[in-house]
Amino acid sequence: MGDRKMASDTGQVNISLDTDVKEEWQQYVDEHPDYRYVSHLVRAAVGKEIRGQYGGGGGASGDVAERLSDIESLLLDIQNGVDDVHDRMDAVESQLEGPSTDVTDLAGDVFECLPSEGMAGRTTQDVLSGEEHAVDEGTVLTGRISDIADHLDTDPIRVRQALQQLKEDTPLVDSQNIGGDESWFRVN
Repeated sequence: MGDRKMASDTGQVNISLDTDVKEEWQQYVDEHPDYRYVSHLVRAAVGKEIRGQYGGGGGASGDVAERLSDIESLLLDIQNGVDDVHDRMDAVESQLEGPSTDVTDLAGDVFECLPSEGMAGRTTQDVLSGEEHAVDEGTVLTGRISDIADHLDTDPIRVRQALQQLKEDTPLVDSQNIGGDESWFRVN
């Protein structure tokens, strides 16, 4: 086994394993429904070792051992639930850390093709009634996300993320609802 580290302030113990050992433990968990995760297996094994249930030790007997086992299972289920919450929180935190470099780079291109505030209000009504969006010297006159995405040949979701980032980062970008469609524009 590799180096062991203990993070006393978080209550976590990190253990480095060889890939073969980790795969063997994971296979055991997959084949035994009593264990939900490798960490659950490790906690159970350590608990049994401490109580001497692997033989030789002076562990509890009879009803006491059974009750301790039930309590241990309950505690392990609670710990697994806490681990799940921590995993979800980590995923949320990574999403909240900020936009990806990819979206940040796209934001500049999106800003360049936005119509000005006055142009978006008047022109969007006219363009929305047409069959296609209008591009005038690189400006997407409708200011619609789908039209900007088409013009930049990219995904509308990325365009929306870039616009939201621009709106948060600068007072120079805003949107309005025109004829049931959201239109983005540069604030004059």
